[in-house]
Amino acid sequence: MTYKGEQMKLSEFKKHVIKIHGKEMWERIEDSDEYQIYTASERDQKRKVKENPYNVEYINNPSEEIKILAVKGKAGCITYINNPSEALQLQAVKKDGFAIQNIKNPSEKVQLEAVKKTGCVISFIKNPTDRVIREVINNFKYGENINFILRFIENDIDKKISLSELRKMKLEEIKELIGKNKKEKILKSVINYIGKVQKVLKQKFLKKRKQKN
Repeated sequence: MTYKGEQMKLSEFKKHVIKIHGKEMWERIEDSDEYQIYTASERDQKRKVKENPYNVEYINNPSEEIKILAVKGKAGCITYINNPSEALQLQAVKKDGFAIQNIKNPSEKVQLEAVKKTGCVISFIKNPTDRVIREVINNFKYGENINFILRFIENDIDKKISLSELRKMKLEEIKELIGKNKKEKILKSVINYIGKVQKVLKQKFLKKRKQKN
């Protein structure tokens, strides 16, 4: 019986498969190439991973040597390795920056190596550090598209004020806002808001007038 936090044993897996799907299904599993890799000796598993790095997917708890062989062959294989070491993560992203999309919570060191290889992979990093963002900017080449980095940059220049925000602000606060930032777009937001308020008031006035008549 498997307890919470424990890995299912092969004997239990076999029992469940036969009980639910029948003995024929189990025999099909046993005859499969994947099962042969799973049950093979470490020596044969190494050979299979050298032939096709993605065969690491069928190995339970592979040795560090097998993990290195897999990632060395195909960086994307790191997705099939549980809790890869930082050294293994670095090996993967140095080979292919896109491998970072298969790494959970990469360290700053791993992030830096990935973006050095390919800047756009920052899109796959949940919370890149400022150092990582600067690395992407520093390596940006003229003619390349750098728009992918915008979602990580706080907008403190071209900030639009929504109507809902303006409604909550006092007149003094609006005046202060205009005084601090006289950029045309903010002024337009205020003017547009005033125009919309005037339009609403006008509609209410006409409606009341109509009701009286």
